Amino acid sequence: MQLDQSDRIVLKGLHVYAYVGVLPQERVKGQNFYLDLALYQGYSRAGLTDDIDHTVSYAEVALLAKQVVAQSSRQLLEALAEDLAREILAAYPRLYCVDVTIHKPEAPIETEFSDVTYSIRRYRTYPVRLGLGSNLGDRRAYIQAAVESLKAHPQIYHLRQSRIFESKAWGLEDQGDFLNAVVACETSLTPWDLLHLCQDLEEAAQRERKVHWGPRTLDVDILSYGNLRSTDPDLLLPHPYREERNFVQLPLYELDHPSLERIPDMHEFSSPTQALLVVDCQHDFISGSLACQHSEEAVRSIVAYINAHPDLQVAYSLDWHSPQNGSFKKNGGIWPDHCVQDTPGAELDSAFTSQVKNPAQRPGPLTNFYKGRDDQVEEYSAYAAKRADGKAVHEVLAKHVTVVGLASEYCVRESILALAQAGFTVDVYLPGVGYVDEEDHLKNIADLKDQGFRVFS
Repeated sequence: MQLDQSDRIVLKGLHVYAYVGVLPQERVKGQNFYLDLALYQGYSRAGLTDDIDHTVSYAEVALLAKQVVAQSSRQLLEALAEDLAREILAAYPRLYCVDVTIHKPEAPIETEFSDVTYSIRRYRTYPVRLGLGSNLGDRRAYIQAAVESLKAHPQIYHLRQSRIFESKAWGLEDQGDFLNAVVACETSLTPWDLLHLCQDLEEAAQRERKVHWGPRTLDVDILSYGNLRSTDPDLLLPHPYREERNFVQLPLYELDHPSLERIPDMHEFSSPTQALLVVDCQHDFISGSLACQHSEEAVRSIVAYINAHPDLQVAYSLDWHSPQNGSFKKNGGIWPDHCVQDTPGAELDSAFTSQVKNPAQRPGPLTNFYKGRDDQVEEYSAYAAKRADGKAVHEVLAKHVTVVGLASEYCVRESILALAQAGFTVDVYLPGVGYVDEEDHLKNIADLKDQGFRVFS
């Protein structure tokens, strides 16, 4: 599937008076510039629906382009063109490519000429994960042929492939075993064009769609497309079953942990999220004295995640301080009073009791673990938090743990590092994490990724 040169909106001769140039008189007096812009989106859906929500407003693009150029203090056309392409792609997520041509007919050249132009084409690329599977015919050959086709595609970049794993069929079990793999890549294709490419690969493998979840020569699923979320029945993103399928999670895990000396086999990888540790989702961290950003959204995401995984082991950590705790400002510490034991501010958000469907996953004597009880110890990590019977959380958690909660830069981070140091495999479910400072949160997440932790949405 090549970039369709005709499938674009073109704005020509857009006039702007600007002060761009190397010479002082250009930057003081200014001159006339003219812009040609080609906007690539994949407009077939707009053509079918006749709905402006499925296209881009070229009138808005024209106004944005004029503003960028008119306010620019650049000296070179090359830099101005990069600014213009970047601003247009940032403002219009539907666009996957833009051509920018800048005309400078009044350039200070001491000879007769008609125009000076500079042109660039810039693509938007997105990180993508694709799942491939086959249980008919030469299974490995079908998968490898699809991978080679993806590698050869002009709008697929930096492709990495996992190993190929064998697994039992999922959904409809009375059929042959599958071979599965995952590829990670970047693409400038739109989500819909990528979907069509996946369907083309399936057709090339002569796939027949007779039974839902039935045998197939090739299955190519879009697991994720950047951070895009789509509820369109034809293109659900992220893939709704990716967290439930070991044959997807294991190759994803391999791609996300390339430095590991050994990746577990399928039979060892019984569940990608065997345990969920919910860190300090208490009222004082949500709406009280130490309220975190994104805390309410995090709680909603955690509850939804638990309900989507009814067999998941869940543990809740709670800050549980005495009024004399040394971390409080009144006692010489740096924090305001918070999560004082047996006060409303120390209670877990009620959503975990009222909205979690499986009673075994709700807060209670077997799932609540308390930390910060020693007045002289600043205890951020939940690793040693203990429940009423004296059991520490690390003694009861499954060895593969997903961590969520509050706050990213403090208790969440320290819990992750402590668990990993003790030999746990630790993931982070990003929508379920709140933070004190957004910049520090982003730095923390970037650092965790650099250390090899899987951070997923």
